[in-house]
Amino acid sequence: MEKRWGTEYIIDDNETYSIKFMIIKKGKHHHLKYHYEKTETLFVVRGTGFMIRNGLFHEIEKGQCYTILPRIIHKVWASIKEDLVLLEVNCPSLEESVCLEID
Repeated sequence: MEKRWGTEYIIDDNETYSIKFMIIKKGKHHHLKYHYEKTETLFVVRGTGFMIRNGLFHEIEKGQCYTILPRIIHKVWASIKEDLVLLEVNCPSLEESVCLEID
């Protein structure tokens, strides 16, 4: 599925978990958001980028894994040099985000 920030592929989605493969285009980003109940785990497959998680800034790169617990405000974006490729696992649901910014 094409998004304003890149492409998202839903690999599996059921009542227990969902798995997504995402390509965030260089210089693009997700919205700042949080989830009420969902725990989100991100694995960086390729590329470099940045993450804000609960007010802390992190540089992210290939091979790293991050878990975002419910109610943690976060945002991910790709560096301006290359696309960022992520594998995302969500438990329990897929569509449960609270967006805090619109651009």
